[in-house]
Amino acid sequence: MLATWSELLAGRAEVTSRDEVVGAGLFGPVAPQHLPRIGDVVVTCTGDTAILASGHEPPQVADLVGMHGGATPVETAIPLITFR
Repeated sequence: MLATWSELLAGRAEVTSRDEVVGAGLFGPVAPQHLPRIGDVVVTCTGDTAILASGHEPPQVADLVGMHGGATPVETAIPLITFR
């Protein structure tokens, strides 16, 4: 399955296995009981690529302005505001 998704999304997404992303620490520490909640294949789209479960979502979902889960700075940088 990993090879199929990698070929299909070549140049438009990073396709990795659960073991790779957990090993790289991309989700922080993952407790063993939580590993099954991460899919066998993890896809991070790049550019304007998005993957939709069109058979399970209403057509209006494809018209949404934004999708979450990208690797761009706007998706990965989290502002921190503190007060003293």
